[in-house]
Amino acid sequence: MLERLIDYLMSGAINWDAITAGVTVIVAVAAVITAFATVYYVALIRVTLYYIKRQFEVMEDTRKFQVATAVFRELGTPEVWRSRRYIYTQMPREVSGINDTELQQHLTNAEEALISFDRVGYMFEKGQLTSELIMNNIWAMIWLCWKGTQSIREWTRERRNDRTYL
Repeated sequence: MLERLIDYLMSGAINWDAITAGVTVIVAVAAVITAFATVYYVALIRVTLYYIKRQFEVMEDTRKFQVATAVFRELGTPEVWRSRRYIYTQMPREVSGINDTELQQHLTNAEEALISFDRVGYMFEKGQLTSELIMNNIWAMIWLCWKGTQSIREWTRERRNDRTYL
């Protein structure tokens, strides 16, 4: 039986050129399908990477919003509010002639606001708060308190021997 099959195949009854052409067409179609699939997968990967990038951007915006909310919440606490009010109304603008005990008491009364503003500066320096957010919402408060406490902050820095304190 095998011999008859071999004889039939070798006898020329089968058009090998047609079979080769058919196989070539099938391989070519498979190559085109593979090319389209590759393009599709590359596009899908690009879309996925864009989506991931966008998610990271949204996370960054959300984190900055949470930081801003926490800072505004802290600046609105009664302790910081009282401290700011003290700076506006009772803080001496010049420290010369005031004894160290009184200066320490003034610093203690203003410290809550100064530490909060120091945190604002730190968050801004680290890129967690934008200048636009600060300028639009809390710049006047910071400027008035910072200018109102300039001499006592310098006194404190000298006493602590730390030029970066407050």
